[in-house]
Amino acid sequence: MKIQESFRVSQAIFFSLMFAFTVTGAVADTFYVSASGSDANSGTSATQSWRTIAKANASLNPGDAVLIGAGIYSDQIRPARSGASQTSRVTYKALGDGQVILTSVGNTSKGSADDVGAIALGGRSYVTV
Repeated sequence: MKIQESFRVSQAIFFSLMFAFTVTGAVADTFYVSASGSDANSGTSATQSWRTIAKANASLNPGDAVLIGAGIYSDQIRPARSGASQTSRVTYKALGDGQVILTSVGNTSKGSADDVGAIALGGRSYVTV
């Protein structure tokens, strides 16, 4: 009787965990960009921040967020990948109260609106800036 009861409890815990992972999806990561960072860093903390938004663009996956420190960046926000859903977006956000200034206008020689502007989200969905 004890073994059967223990098995049922184990089953209940297993299915609860499976449901939780299914509902929440993969664990998202938070990355950091700062004017004093280095793209050789991991980007996973303020002290190990990346230097460029371009590095974040190439690295973010659905559900991930990047916190951008105050500064002037000659990069364009143009994620390599879309988010997956309303609850698994790719997110760009300023870190703290400082100003984040983007000076890039993108690649104007291509003639595509998808590539022009400091924030270019053409062909992307589920992205928050």
